[in-house]
Amino acid sequence: VLEYNGSEIWIAKNWGNRNIKGKDISEKIERLTFEKANLITCVSRPLKQQLIEMGIDENKIIVTPNGVNTEVYRPDIRGDEVRKRYSIQPSDTVIGFIGTFGAWHGAELLAQAFSSITRSCENVHLLMIGDGARMAEVRRLIDENGLWTKSTLTGMVPQEEGVNYLAACDILVSPTLRNPDGSPFFGSPTKLFEYMAMGKGI
Repeated sequence: VLEYNGSEIWIAKNWGNRNIKGKDISEKIERLTFEKANLITCVSRPLKQQLIEMGIDENKIIVTPNGVNTEVYRPDIRGDEVRKRYSIQPSDTVIGFIGTFGAWHGAELLAQAFSSITRSCENVHLLMIGDGARMAEVRRLIDENGLWTKSTLTGMVPQEEGVNYLAACDILVSPTLRNPDGSPFFGSPTKLFEYMAMGKGI
C-alpha cells in the first residue's frame, strides 16, 4: 500500500525546498513505485488524476482526504487563556492561521492582506500559529506595515495545544497559493478540517 501526497520531483522543481540528485533515475523510481504498488491512497482527486494520466490503473487508486478527530477539535472549546497570554483584547476580532509556513501555505499573503484590513478595521488582531520557511517574509511584512501591536506570531506550539489556539480565533484562514506551473492544487490541508471542526468562520 503506497500513500502518495505528491511527486518529490515536482516539489523540488516548483517549491525549491529540497534537492533531488539524479532527476532521471528519481523519476523512474517514482514511476516504478506506482506501478508495483497493489493499492495507492492519495489525499485529493487531482493527485488521482495525475496518476491516471501517467497510465496507472485507476482501479488501484483511492482518494482519502485528510481529516481530524472531532472529539478533540470541537466548537465548545474556549480560547480565553490563549488570548490572555498574548494580551489580545476581548473586543478584538482575531484572524487566525495555523501551519508550517511552507511554500504553498500563503502565510505571507495573509500578512499582506492583514495590512489592508487594518486600514478599514480597528479592532482586529492577527494570530499566526507555527513557523517555517516563509516566516522571515511574514515578519518583514508585519514590520514594514507597522503591525506588531496588532499581530502575534506564536512560533511552533505542541500539537495538543493547537486546538486552544484555534479556539482563540474568530475567523480562520487558509490562504493557499496556486501552483507555480498552473497545475491544479493537489493538497488536502489538515488546517481546513481543523477549522471546520472548530465551527469557525473560514
